[in-house]
Amino acid sequence: MRKILSWAALLALVGALEAPVVLADSLGLAVQRVDASQFPTMRVYVSVANPNGVPITGLTAEAFQVQEDGKPVDGLQVEPLVDSQEPIATALVIDTSGSMADENKLDHAREAASAFIDSTGGKDRVTIVAFSSQVSVIQDYAADRTALKAALGTLNAKGDTLLYDAVAQTARRQAAQAERRKALILLTDGEDTKSSASLDSSIAAAVSAGSPIFAIGLGSDVNKEVLDRLASATGGQAIYLDDPTQLKPTLLSIGDQLRRQYALRYTSKLAPGDQPHGVAVQVQYSGQQVTGLGSFSTPAAPTITVVGLTSGAAVTGVQHVQVDVNGGAAQVQLLVDDQPRGSLTGAPFVFDWDTRPESPGPHKVVVRVNDTRGGSTDKLFNLNVVAPAVATTAPQPTAQSVPTAVPQDTTPSQPVAGTPLAAILALLVLLLLLGLGAVYVATRPRRGASPAVPDPRPDVPLGDTDRTLDIDPELTMAPGGNRDATLMRSTPRARLLIMSHGEQREVSLSDSDTIVGRDERAGGVALKDSLASRQHAKISRQNNQYWIEDMHSLNGTQLNGQPVTRSTLTNNDRISIGETVLTFLVESR
Repeated sequence: MRKILSWAALLALVGALEAPVVLADSLGLAVQRVDASQFPTMRVYVSVANPNGVPITGLTAEAFQVQEDGKPVDGLQVEPLVDSQEPIATALVIDTSGSMADENKLDHAREAASAFIDSTGGKDRVTIVAFSSQVSVIQDYAADRTALKAALGTLNAKGDTLLYDAVAQTARRQAAQAERRKALILLTDGEDTKSSASLDSSIAAAVSAGSPIFAIGLGSDVNKEVLDRLASATGGQAIYLDDPTQLKPTLLSIGDQLRRQYALRYTSKLAPGDQPHGVAVQVQYSGQQVTGLGSFSTPAAPTITVVGLTSGAAVTGVQHVQVDVNGGAAQVQLLVDDQPRGSLTGAPFVFDWDTRPESPGPHKVVVRVNDTRGGSTDKLFNLNVVAPAVATTAPQPTAQSVPTAVPQDTTPSQPVAGTPLAAILALLVLLLLLGLGAVYVATRPRRGASPAVPDPRPDVPLGDTDRTLDIDPELTMAPGGNRDATLMRSTPRARLLIMSHGEQREVSLSDSDTIVGRDERAGGVALKDSLASRQHAKISRQNNQYWIEDMHSLNGTQLNGQPVTRSTLTNNDRISIGETVLTFLVESR
């Protein structure tokens, strides 16, 4: 079960800052999201608006102050974000009690909600919830603007005001949505009359969902204390209106705030361990100051899985060691008797440990994982190195000239009958043996030479160099230098088709790492995109496979519409960085 902070604990952070909570006629500060996915690097996304709801831009780090669990953070960096492409799940929770029929308040609420729906992005989803004597989901989460606006036409004003029930039930539905960014917009003209849920339980549900509440109070009958608590405890904003005609510009301003944000980045000093924590953000502007609250959980310490090493085992030759780290690692080392044998700073963490130089006998092998905070975790293996067996090779005969047997004449030198015929036969045998020896010497392969290798591309004309061939590094030449055993295959050519601001260009990818981002240094792919980080992502090639890896960018990298940290690339994959789309293209083998 997910652990959460109570709203009272969150409000204690505000007391530590000695600043007022969000109030009417003051600055508007909304903590949109607290991102601890790259802990200890933290990102808190906030929006700031003036008392009229107009987003405030141009703020620097000096305008903000951030605390974690009541302790100020150091090294705060602030970056403005505009028109983020990340989808938002928004819940429009509209009061349809009987009093909303007065002064055409419900008609103005329909018009304002319709304008808000028209302002949403193509990937945003909205749900419409009405509450009076009961809580009703008029339209489930959808991106279809026509269906959403049609649902608004079914709203009728009658009955009581189940405000707490509406907030609690909607917050639980918000928690189940896949979008990381969420918002709950509550519009009411009165106070709760007969909910079964309490104010505390509705606040707890909203905090758990990570959904800031923008509470809009219409008229003089609203309970401002309740709406202030709902907004402040969730990092949202309370807005009070006297005239229902102000609803439309107010909702449009909230939509603008959701798109105009500040990313507050800092390094957390908290220890990992899956514990809930509170964060308080204070902003000062034009003589006013206001505080917003959020919560997050630190990830658990990294878990390490090592494949290829087993304590007590006897090993020999080359050991293939694979290290999987769940939770992030800055460096992975392999040590034998406290001496380094390999070090890697990026996944995949794979070592080929050659045991042959090690002395036979017991050894202590350690896999050490250094995390991003500077801490380390060791996994120890006690192994026994066995000397490799000595290979014996039968001596190969060396080709020599075929010896010619010369018959020894042991007979007396006296003439013998039949001597001419015997001499002729002996001469013929001698000539035959000499001829066979000459043929053997002429056809024997010379030492160090290799038989001719047939051209593996008989259909390619000589001089045709359009196709590049390379030797697969995983294949080796057969013993004895037989080049017939060497396999050749073509290297796939990869390129990126880049579409940005209506312009298209193409770049080729090399075998070395390619950095993609706003950095225009040589060897990378420079993007003229304000939403891209200087070094946003890296494309690398490993074992004839291309990989995409996000380099802790501010706005993240998407692969085929889904956020990605590191993944393989296949033909026609679409990489989204800010407002730029890069299509990965690779030739088939």
